[in-house]
Amino acid sequence: MKILGIRIKNLASLDGETEIDFTAEPLCSAGIFAIIGPTGSGKSTILDAICLALYGKTPRYVQAKESGIEIDDTKNSKISQGDVRGILRDGTGEGFAEVHFIGIDGYHYKSLWQVRRANGKVDGKLQKDTITLTRLDNNTITSGQKKDTLDIIEDVVGLSFEQFTRSVLLAQGDFTAFLKANKEEKAALLEKLTGNFIYTRISQLVFEKWRKAELELRELNIKKEGVQILSEEELALIGGQQKELDLQIVDLEKSIKDLEGERNWHARLIELTNLIGTAKNGVDSAIEAKTNAAGRVTKLSHINAMQANRSSNDAREQASNQLNENQVQAGIVSTEITGLTDASSRSKNRLLNEETALTDLKRKVSDAGPMFEKARGLDIKIGEKRTQVNDCEIELSAARSEIEKHDEQCLQKDEEVKSLKNVIQDLEQWKEKNKHRELLVLNLNLITSKLTDAGRTLIQLNQAKNSRKATSLKLEKLRTDIENLTDSIQAETETLNAKLKTINEYQLKIQDTDIKSLRNDKQSADTGITQIIETVAHWKQLYQAQLDLKSLSDSLTSNQDALTNNRNLAPAVKAELDEARIRRDAAAQTLDKAKLRVAENVEHLRATLVDGEPCPVCGSIEHPDKGHSSVLTALLNGIEEDFRTAESHYEACVKKNTDLLSQIVHLEAVVKAAQSQLTARSQNIDQLSEKWNLFSVKPEIDTVSNDQKENWLDQKLAGLRSKQKGLENQINEFDKNKEQIERIQLEVDRIKNSLSEFWNQRKDKEGDRNTLVSTDTHLETLEKSCDTDLNQIHSELDPYFEIRDWFDTWQKDAEGFVKQLNDFSELWGKKTHSLETTKRQEEIASAALSALTAKSGDLSGKLAKVQNMYSLLEADLKRFTEERNNIFQGENIAVVQKRFDQQITDNEKRIADARTESQEVEGNLIKAQSRLSNLAAEAARLKTQITEHSAKITKWLDDYNLKQEIKLSEQELIELLQFDHQWIETERREIKIIDDAVTRCQSVFDERTNQLAQHNSVRISDKNLQQITDLLNEAKISFQVANTSKTENNFKIQHHQINLLIIAGLLSEIEGKAIIYENWSKLNEIIGSSDGKKFRQMAQEFTLDVLLGFANIHMQMLSKRYFIRRIENTLGLQVVDRDMGDEVRTVYSLSGGESFLVSLALALGLAELSSSKMNVESLFIDEGFGTLDPTMLTIAMGALEALHNQGRKVGVISHVQELMERIPAQIIVNKLASGKSKIEVSTI
Repeated sequence: MKILGIRIKNLASLDGETEIDFTAEPLCSAGIFAIIGPTGSGKSTILDAICLALYGKTPRYVQAKESGIEIDDTKNSKISQGDVRGILRDGTGEGFAEVHFIGIDGYHYKSLWQVRRANGKVDGKLQKDTITLTRLDNNTITSGQKKDTLDIIEDVVGLSFEQFTRSVLLAQGDFTAFLKANKEEKAALLEKLTGNFIYTRISQLVFEKWRKAELELRELNIKKEGVQILSEEELALIGGQQKELDLQIVDLEKSIKDLEGERNWHARLIELTNLIGTAKNGVDSAIEAKTNAAGRVTKLSHINAMQANRSSNDAREQASNQLNENQVQAGIVSTEITGLTDASSRSKNRLLNEETALTDLKRKVSDAGPMFEKARGLDIKIGEKRTQVNDCEIELSAARSEIEKHDEQCLQKDEEVKSLKNVIQDLEQWKEKNKHRELLVLNLNLITSKLTDAGRTLIQLNQAKNSRKATSLKLEKLRTDIENLTDSIQAETETLNAKLKTINEYQLKIQDTDIKSLRNDKQSADTGITQIIETVAHWKQLYQAQLDLKSLSDSLTSNQDALTNNRNLAPAVKAELDEARIRRDAAAQTLDKAKLRVAENVEHLRATLVDGEPCPVCGSIEHPDKGHSSVLTALLNGIEEDFRTAESHYEACVKKNTDLLSQIVHLEAVVKAAQSQLTARSQNIDQLSEKWNLFSVKPEIDTVSNDQKENWLDQKLAGLRSKQKGLENQINEFDKNKEQIERIQLEVDRIKNSLSEFWNQRKDKEGDRNTLVSTDTHLETLEKSCDTDLNQIHSELDPYFEIRDWFDTWQKDAEGFVKQLNDFSELWGKKTHSLETTKRQEEIASAALSALTAKSGDLSGKLAKVQNMYSLLEADLKRFTEERNNIFQGENIAVVQKRFDQQITDNEKRIADARTESQEVEGNLIKAQSRLSNLAAEAARLKTQITEHSAKITKWLDDYNLKQEIKLSEQELIELLQFDHQWIETERREIKIIDDAVTRCQSVFDERTNQLAQHNSVRISDKNLQQITDLLNEAKISFQVANTSKTENNFKIQHHQINLLIIAGLLSEIEGKAIIYENWSKLNEIIGSSDGKKFRQMAQEFTLDVLLGFANIHMQMLSKRYFIRRIENTLGLQVVDRDMGDEVRTVYSLSGGESFLVSLALALGLAELSSSKMNVESLFIDEGFGTLDPTMLTIAMGALEALHNQGRKVGVISHVQELMERIPAQIIVNKLASGKSKIEVSTI
């Protein structure tokens, strides 16, 4: 990888656009070039630009990435102090860094990093930075996502950012610190330099994995011990209990089912009783509704009769409405005729007036002809004269403007002359005032050179002082750390003793406890409780079975008695049914004969017609000739009533016989089922009694009455549970104490590890303290040497300054002091040059003022002549304008002529409109008179129709009143006809609904009465609802107890099986975890540690050995006297002095120049190590040459030349004057005013 060129714009102090081309002379042929310039001018910014263009970040900004710290950017914006966009120069809207380089693939590339503010404004908010890569041979641009572009750049460069900063930007400064750092600082610096952070993390991860495996294995063992399982005896006991509970649950389910059937029978009885009451209320309501609807039936009959007269009444009503409409229309037409007659008269008068006005207007236009000609002549004169006045006015305005401009020029020139004289006076006074500082300006280069040397010495002095302060702080911190570690060791030792004492106390608590005996006693108590629970459940089942057997026996006896009684009643009920059938058949024959006789009478047929139903003869639903019932009808009704009575009695006998037979069948089935149940329950009681005799508490409980047995068992159970609770508390207390011992033992182990770590740390701290004491002595010597050099420079420069404390001012702000000197020197030159320039400008301005004064008289005469001509032309224009205003008030001739033409046109249009209007009014009047005549004829016809229809209605109404023997008026007839066919149909349906409701409600009542009788016939037992409910609740409680016991046993078995699986899984898991723990334990012994030091030490020792192999190669070129070697089992370095017979020396014995050479060799070795897989052709070395004497400097230059001979281009950043003189090719960074810098490339 080789850098060919750099372009920079507006970055830090580098203002504007700058280009450094390594392919052009003098840099092209120079193997070594220097980057020089004052402190803060922007030399390191060049290296920042390279990193920005290639990686989008710089080493300095990476180090500044501390979270939570922000700095001001614009007025209302802040950015992080580590935000690389902050490198954009203030007061600029955009900037960039561009690098032209050759990649590892041999192609030429250009990488561009850009940053800008919003809209390119200097106060705009910073936008996102961008980076692009261009392959120059085919002009291919890689943009898109920033991360992707950076990855591609890293591929073509062949180095990551960290590798680049180690391989291209040499870190000899870090190695200088590394040589004399303590143990921890050496490790940290070497980790930073080599990038081997991973080994620390690997060591920590191994330790964490070992610790995690140890905890997991311990937790699994504890968990396995806490899993409990049942013994073989407990499993056998639970299995026997389950079989007994299964039999008990089956019996209880059957009893519950029977009792629920009886309870449902009583619920149905209550429901049927309520339904019969509801049905009875429905029958009463339906009969009452039919009675109330009698008036509606009569009204509907009259309305149906009136429908025959509906057509005549509708025709008369329609004719009457048409007649009223006719009369209204006749009135409207009469009014219209009157209005049209008046309108005809008005239209004729309007036509006459418009024709007269047109004649007058035409005469007026003819009389105005001469005035038009005179006005046209005046308009022409006025136009010509106004043009002349406007031209003269423009000329007058120009003359006035010229005089005003001339006067302004004279005033400005006079002010300029005065101002220049004042400036000359001020400059002369300033120069006289500062004349005593002229000597300083003349010797400025000498002064600044001396101050630069003093600045370097001052920096060394301040660094020494700061280092001593830092060393003092470190010593104080080490003293505090050692004291704290001593306190921690003492505290941890006390804590350890306290924990061990606590363990002894807990062991004393549990040593007398026979935990095995306690667990056996608790198991016996658990077994006793289980047996008592089973005894209670079995006794409840046996006792309930005995009660149920007695109840079933009593119910069987009652049902057998009822069956015998019903069988004895069956023959009598059958005989009664046969007799009722004979009576019903005889009544039916008599009714049929009576109907045939009555049907021969027509009058009876009419009487049997029903309103709304069709006649069997004509099919009509209206029956106007229907008469009243006769004697035959009354006779027929009596025969029908006898038939219905006989039929009702027959149906009652049928129902009674059916119900009796149903009861007999039902009772036979009930008796049979009861007998079967009685046998089964007796057998069940025998089985339960046999099992009851096996319970261990039976001898004790036999002395207790049956109703007290359950209480006796509950008391027995309570005693056992109390004993169980006490044993359980003792066992829990033992387990708790044992758990505390294990927990405290873990803390004891941890404390022992901490004590070991504290001892090691104190030992390291004491070694570091001894090293810092030696360093402080060396810094004190350097501080005294720097004070001597500064006092000498102070004495040499003192004559050039009037102020006695100038040296103190310079020390407080050396850069600012030198800047003031440069600024004053620059100001002196500017003031001197400005004085000479201002004097020349004053002479030129005075001559120009004299010429302007002479020209003023000519301009005044010209203005007076133009003003006189303008007055004459304006007077003529006013006279012509007044004369024209007297004709048509000055109005335009074309406008006046157009107005006269428009008035004639408008008048002619109004005449035409008036004539058309008059004709339309006459036509409308004739049409209205014709419509009035037609309406009179139509009215006469309608009156005739009304009379005819009224006569028909009157005749029909008289006939109807006579036939029905009622008196309906014509108004009543009209009111009845208001009900339309839809209303009639609706009313007929509603009356029919009322009749149907009576039949339906009676049927519902009869049906529900039959259902109640049938339900009573199938009663299961004589027990009432309360007795059944109590028995059912007791059976459910017994069932729940048995089911709960069974569920508990199932849970115990399932829990036992689950625990077996858990133990098997835990054993398997423990086996696997043990293997993992053993592997991690072995690895932890080799490389694992909580702070990562163990493996880091191993890896860094190996890496340092490799690095020293590369570094010694470069050391041979720099100085053959020394050979660098690592101190065994440490990261410390020592040198072999070959000039002293291979004497081994500490690096602390090296001089400043020798330390630099060793650091440079290490940095070059690191560059070789980091770029071992590729060829890096560009290197940059930043500072460090100031400590070399001329001989060492020559050696260093020779080493750099050797790097060039290997095909590398080396850039050196330095302030050392001797080094600048030895390197011809230079990149000079010149510092200007306002913090700006400019770059130029030159050669010496």
